[in-house]
Amino acid sequence: MDRGEDDRREDEPRDEDTRWAEERARALSTERREPVRLIWQAWDRDLSDREKQVVREYVARRGFDPSLEIPVPQNVWGIEYEGKTYGPGDRELTGTVHFLDHAFERGEWPDDMPEYMYYRDAEEIVLDPDSRMFVNRFRDERTGELRPQLGFIGKSEDPRKGRYMRGPEGREDVLVEFRLDRAHIATALQRSDAAAHVERQAEEDKRRDLRWLT
Repeated sequence: MDRGEDDRREDEPRDEDTRWAEERARALSTERREPVRLIWQAWDRDLSDREKQVVREYVARRGFDPSLEIPVPQNVWGIEYEGKTYGPGDRELTGTVHFLDHAFERGEWPDDMPEYMYYRDAEEIVLDPDSRMFVNRFRDERTGELRPQLGFIGKSEDPRKGRYMRGPEGREDVLVEFRLDRAHIATALQRSDAAAHVERQAEEDKRRDLRWLT
């Protein structure tokens, strides 16, 4: 018996998934930089320790985008920082926005920590070989688009490594995410059991094609 039209439609790939497959195929056929090519390959295979180190060093070097400005979130409105008070409609460099949001306003990092230390802490998590790595497509809250990203999860405190990143409202894990399309870090934040948080978002379709690198 033939299946109905609705059943056949369920087997057809969604448009965004088709575009994703085409984007990956194009990137893998044209990308010549080893770190970027390795990230794209990570959806298909595990990376060796050497390959992971190549990727970690690349991401740490790229850091936050020094030119991209994004809208300042509402919870940052009213904050005065370096002579500027933020309000509706304001835009700021992406690194500064995430520093003001997670370190300055939410208190996830120690009080009075300078902005440059927030960037250095993100890089430390990325470079730490004990930090877990994963790839996925993350759904942009503003546009609904799925953007390919690489993530890192490390501990906010580790006395053996001299690491004390946890602030008064901090959590045990630091989550750093890197956007492939912009080739820069997108955010660094603290979460309780960040891996479980990522898995929940995958179940809620906020992330797709989630793959942990072992």
